[in-house]
Amino acid sequence: MIKSIVVYSFRIYYFINRWITTKINKLRLKANSVELGDSVMINGILHIVNKGEIKIGNGVKINSSLRYNPISHHPCSFYTSENAVIEIGDKSGLSGCTLYSVKKIHIGKRVLIGAGVNIYDTDFHSLLVDERLNGDSNIKSSPVYIYDDCFIGANVTILKGVTIGAGSVVAACSVVTKNIGENELWAGNPARYIRDTIYGE
Repeated sequence: MIKSIVVYSFRIYYFINRWITTKINKLRLKANSVELGDSVMINGILHIVNKGEIKIGNGVKINSSLRYNPISHHPCSFYTSENAVIEIGDKSGLSGCTLYSVKKIHIGKRVLIGAGVNIYDTDFHSLLVDERLNGDSNIKSSPVYIYDDCFIGANVTILKGVTIGAGSVVAACSVVTKNIGENELWAGNPARYIRDTIYGE
């Protein structure tokens, strides 16, 4: 009896918590001019700074709390600078990831983005000491494209200018610095080609 009451109480708590966080997220998204598709599910509170354009497609699921993904140690963070774009395609799923765009980050349909993934389309700072000390006037940036049906494992870092072809897989903790073709498995730091993937494998 007591166990049933405790279980039921937790269910009520999680329902109320999800309802409240959904309302908060909708207000945050509206305040940040985010274009939101239908049937989007957001678990936990998002961190959003949108000075450009953010588009989230239909049926996207975002886990932004340890409660909803046991390896998601921080909330999802989306940042766009002026004129930058982040696009997340229909039915994609993201957990505890960071997307930072000064140009464009495109995520296709049905893409899975694991916990702790970082996607940057910029170097943030110049590679030259003198330029870093004098205002970072020569920062290199280039769009990132991740096409449909990719799986990006936990704690992967994807750097500027990278294109990942449809159906490809990037193993956990890899650092992607170059383009990946369609239906390929890559792993390592820096990530390298391992083998082709087979549909349904």
